[in-house]
Amino acid sequence: MKRLKTTRQYCLEEDDQAYAIYNPNWTEFDIHWRLECRIAAMLGLGFTVKNEVTLRIGKTSTRIDIMVFKNKQPICGVEVKRNENSTNPVQYKRQLSFYQEFHKATSIPIYYCRSFGEIKGVAHRIHNYMRDNYRMKSCNGGAE
Repeated sequence: MKRLKTTRQYCLEEDDQAYAIYNPNWTEFDIHWRLECRIAAMLGLGFTVKNEVTLRIGKTSTRIDIMVFKNKQPICGVEVKRNENSTNPVQYKRQLSFYQEFHKATSIPIYYCRSFGEIKGVAHRIHNYMRDNYRMKSCNGGAE
């Protein structure tokens, strides 16, 4: 594999027609994946972390990036944004309004993670919420 003129392109074939472009920026997916792994590791046994879960109120629905379940019952959700400046203001306000209405109807909290730097804090807030509201099993089978 040889490096092309820019630092982000790497040739995959001898004829320089196929190449991969390295993105040095954090994407929403990068944040989503790392947050999901951290939440799953912190919560341990008895909880399931799922992606792209549909939320519905009446005939209105939307998808949330991450939802935590216990015994197939939704416990809390997380919406991931790459950063506050990258969100579409109209879509953001619509989502925020829906999540507030969903929380009001179900008491299920929805957290926002808006940057790579917020992953640890959001994961800890979720862990604390679970610790305070649900019995959490440790890996050795005892309660925390």
